[in-house]
Amino acid sequence: MNAFDQFEIWWVTGAQLLYGGDAVVAVDAHSKDMVDGLNQSGNIPVKIVYKGTANSSKEVEAVMKAANNDEKCIGIITWMHTFSPAKMWIHGLQSLRKPLLHFHTQYNAEIPWDTMERRASRPLPKRSPLRARRERKKSRQTLRAPSGRGVRS
Repeated sequence: MNAFDQFEIWWVTGAQLLYGGDAVVAVDAHSKDMVDGLNQSGNIPVKIVYKGTANSSKEVEAVMKAANNDEKCIGIITWMHTFSPAKMWIHGLQSLRKPLLHFHTQYNAEIPWDTMERRASRPLPKRSPLRARRERKKSRQTLRAPSGRGVRS
């Protein structure tokens, strides 16, 4: 028996109705797919329970208050599928009295690690704006000695 069997972590997805009913159905399916994947991974000892998609401030607040009152719920995972205004979450998160994890990712997105690493290891072009900023910053890193003369750091 797992010591965490009697506990749950609630998954709440943020979206808004701006995109229409079909988008909300897709959001629901994506959320359930991610929750199932996390539960089946074997990496998380607590069961994650999908609690639906919050599309308004009132819905966010209701699910946070329900989590506070449920002894089985030991925390909340939030995921913003589509544009979910931060203002919509303020009152609900202010009322939450359980740990919160914001799951920051995109659904089914492949991260191009190979090209990212290669790009990161390439030197910056000679006239890169980033290189120019670094050089300006370096040149301003001058400390004043007690005598008033500039000393390079």
